[in-house]
Amino acid sequence: MNCLEISSVSSACNKNKYEPMYKTMLIQLCKSNKEKYISEMKNLGIIKEGEQNEVFYDTKLKGIYNNYKKRVIDTSEFDNIEREIISKIVKEDPTITPENINHIQEKIKCSLKKDCGTNNEKSVIDFKRYKKGNNKMWYYKNENGWSIRGLHDATENNVVIEIKTRMSYKNVRKNEYDLYQLFGYLLVMNKNKGKIVQYYNQTIYDSDVETDNEYGIIDIADDKWKDKFNTFIKELNDFFDKMFNTCIFPYEKVFQKRKNLIEIKENKVCKVSPEFEKLSKILFT
Repeated sequence: MNCLEISSVSSACNKNKYEPMYKTMLIQLCKSNKEKYISEMKNLGIIKEGEQNEVFYDTKLKGIYNNYKKRVIDTSEFDNIEREIISKIVKEDPTITPENINHIQEKIKCSLKKDCGTNNEKSVIDFKRYKKGNNKMWYYKNENGWSIRGLHDATENNVVIEIKTRMSYKNVRKNEYDLYQLFGYLLVMNKNKGKIVQYYNQTIYDSDVETDNEYGIIDIADDKWKDKFNTFIKELNDFFDKMFNTCIFPYEKVFQKRKNLIEIKENKVCKVSPEFEKLSKILFT
């Protein structure tokens, strides 16, 4: 419970509007007591037992999507891939409901973004001749009892490289949640320098100096970045303090009164809303 993935530090520090802090807090709490939180979420209608004859499309989608996974490189192909997959599913089952089609479309969109990033990361590393990471799990343990861990993307000499694939040009920018993720890798690897490299539409943005849409090389030994880095560690401390002192978890801040977000059968996930995939894996694996 007190070990946080570096991919979640931005959320924990309330810097990622797409992943609220309380969602990450709930995932951490579920790691320590699955049964308690499964029971509570069933009572709230968040987790639902699937109907006996209900058709679930998540497994079918996964089987079809696996054939596309490695070809997801160019964002301009997203719509074509989505249409192809939906067409195959509808052809196999013409009775599929509009609700299930919408659910599948959401899942496809999430998978396309994730795999586009993964596939392009390797291309950037090869082109820039960075030293590939992901070969060692790095850990940092704080004196207050919490820890973080993660696998870094790459390094260039003594600079830690974090690679981000952007889905549109307007997203080629300086994001605080990316900065906090890089801070996490600097902390666990005990390094001072890092750089966020961005990729979009066959263009690599890797300036060593700060520009309008790039941070450049970040050196936490410099006063400017040292202060931000120290704030980052303080905010992680605050996250764990709040989590340890949470008596009644504020579910409404995570689920917003929505129901049936995870459907199970024989204690296995059959259907899950895309944004709660990670939570479902923690609870049912």
